[in-house]
Amino acid sequence: MIKSRILINLYGYARGLLDKLDIQWQLKKIIYRADVARFNEILNNNNVKYSIDILKDHGAFRRELLGPLHPDKVGNSKDFLFINALREKFKADINVQEVAQEFLYKTTTGFKILNTVVDSARLMRTPTQDNMKKVLLDSAQLYGLYSRVNFYSTAINAIDAAHYLYLGQYEKAAEHIMTTVGLYGAALYYRTVWYATH
Repeated sequence: MIKSRILINLYGYARGLLDKLDIQWQLKKIIYRADVARFNEILNNNNVKYSIDILKDHGAFRRELLGPLHPDKVGNSKDFLFINALREKFKADINVQEVAQEFLYKTTTGFKILNTVVDSARLMRTPTQDNMKKVLLDSAQLYGLYSRVNFYSTAINAIDAAHYLYLGQYEKAAEHIMTTVGLYGAALYYRTVWYATH
């Protein structure tokens, strides 16, 4: 009973803090930053001195923005329609999980590109069989990330592991088998999350 009351109080406190911070609003300003820049440009061109936060207050939005920017007065119809559409965009909820997944996907792809470039430079500097395998594996993984499938790199890892088993290098074979299992598990996890959220 006491634990549940403490948890309820903590949840209420956290909810109040999140409402004060208005994280969704801040996230929207980041996600729609190009639209926010155009919004600010429109306001500057029309000598209107407000920030994007005016979209929160419907009364002030209609009175201070829509009135002066109306096409029947001085405003431009394209700007007027853009500002109305932007307000609707900001009013709508965003799927934070989808945004986070896309961010993680782009970050992972960026790091894999960087890794591929570094391994390619290493291959050009010292052209050994191991460096060539790294570049091929990185390229396959990058292609797998780009096409959102990891089966190509999984197959290459499995073939590499079989080669090391044949040579009797069991530690390297185990390392490649673990990589294969990890890649397959990551691909399976990603697909499961993808299908569950879409």
